[in-house]
Amino acid sequence: MSYRRSMEQLRPARTQKIDLQEKVQSLLTEGKGAATKMEGVISACINNHKLKGVSYENAMLKDPIVKDFMSSADVGQFGRGVFKGRDKKAKITAFKKFGDVLQKVTKVHTADAGFGQSKPSISKPWTDVTGKTSDTSKADILVGSFKTSVKGPMAQLMSGEKKEAKATILAACEASGIGSELRNELLGLVDQFVENTKTIGADVTSGALKKMSTADVKKLDQKLLKQKKIDTLKDGNAEVKKILDNQTKTKMAIQESFAKAFGDKKLGPAFAMEAMTGYEKFGGKSNPKEPAGDPMGEATHMLVWNYNMAQAKFFKINSAYASKAAKQMSIKPDLKSNSYQGVVNGKKQKLGYSFYQAMRVSVEQKFGSEMKDITESYYDTIYEQKMLLSEGLIDEGALMDKLSNLWNNVKEKFIQAWNWLLAKIQQIRDFVVDAIFGSLPEALNAFEVDVDVTVNSTVKL
Repeated sequence: MSYRRSMEQLRPARTQKIDLQEKVQSLLTEGKGAATKMEGVISACINNHKLKGVSYENAMLKDPIVKDFMSSADVGQFGRGVFKGRDKKAKITAFKKFGDVLQKVTKVHTADAGFGQSKPSISKPWTDVTGKTSDTSKADILVGSFKTSVKGPMAQLMSGEKKEAKATILAACEASGIGSELRNELLGLVDQFVENTKTIGADVTSGALKKMSTADVKKLDQKLLKQKKIDTLKDGNAEVKKILDNQTKTKMAIQESFAKAFGDKKLGPAFAMEAMTGYEKFGGKSNPKEPAGDPMGEATHMLVWNYNMAQAKFFKINSAYASKAAKQMSIKPDLKSNSYQGVVNGKKQKLGYSFYQAMRVSVEQKFGSEMKDITESYYDTIYEQKMLLSEGLIDEGALMDKLSNLWNNVKEKFIQAWNWLLAKIQQIRDFVVDAIFGSLPEALNAFEVDVDVTVNSTVKL
């Protein structure tokens, strides 16, 4: 069966709102909007790298994204151990050093952060599945002439709801030439993903509903019926609970099937390649007879930077890289939720929670441990200085001065790392206190445990 014929018409995808629960996670991961800010910072560091002294400082301070980043960099992991408690001059110096790192790996002097902000058109087969005609570009910035995806060390390659997941699977199957049996198995599993399901009741989160007994849910629905908040019992929460319970039961089947699929030497790399590049989504390469999308949405390269801004990697996304990623790649089909509102007696109120299932694919780009690198460098330098002393190239006074300065530098770096950890703990504590004592419904929402059909989604590269 051809890729085109296997595509089916589905309803357009819906969008997701950010719920309070995700705010806790953002304290330890990339914050909302922070990734976009970092794309601008990276571009500014590359574009201004040739400038020196005051000229460099002025250029960086005039950049609106850099200014925004400097004022908010203490939140989240971005720039950790670099900006905390530092003055403006120290921050500019940190940007300059980061620019040196970027120049070393990219070897270019121009970048365009606005490149990936548009939504290019997508291919006709992809439209047939998702209902979309355009979507967010896989390329975030233009590094020199390279369409580049920018990722932190924990990189999410894709996060797609049911129809987006199906389109990616179909594209990977077409590219790999995989048989219809495995393709249909995977599509069947994705067909079980939840779409646009709602609880009824301001305090009825999906996590709370999952913990309730069937009898308690029926009592709740009877109460809602008497309050005229639902028209029939079929409109209540009993059916929603069945869906939640069923998703828990299908967890292992989804895990095992996708693990098997990505173990295939052809399908795994094909899926990884599509998730990273949007090769079929935007380019429509495997279906020349069908209208293609805008190839400007494809990513050809990846720039990965470490949160300490001391390390970065820049490379072309090719088949070899995709194969390497696929060996460890797995899927995390999360059930995402957010509250929804309505007008009751002329007043806007929270009516309940809506949720749907999405497929997340992530990779972890492993950098050398910063602390390990520091300690190893420390011992290497000591050994080097000892050899110089034994060869009569330095005296004992020079050796002691060198070692004293070296120790102070190492000590400062360890202190920075420790202070960053303490700051994170304080932020989480403050958030917990505010959530609980500020608003009980918000607190319940913040710490809700949704149905989470989880597969390890980390790929160590």
